[in-house]
Amino acid sequence: MKQKHDLINIFGLIINQNYFCLNGALFRQMEGLAMEAPSSAVLSEIFLQHIEHNYVMEILITNYVLRYVRSVDHTLIV
Repeated sequence: MKQKHDLINIFGLIINQNYFCLNGALFRQMEGLAMEAPSSAVLSEIFLQHIEHNYVMEILITNYVLRYVRSVDHTLIV
């Protein structure tokens, strides 16, 4: 349980410290993940797997979906 709490704290720090520079001015990203940041890919994958395992699988079973495939940000449903 401590590991889970530690990971949540680390991810919170990563998400809340997204800064970028545009035309010499420094900005803080208020929502979402930073584009092309290495941490964004990992956090996005964790989130999508959570959604798939907790919500999508039930929908697929109840609607007789034959095939569900996801690759990064593309989804194929047959």
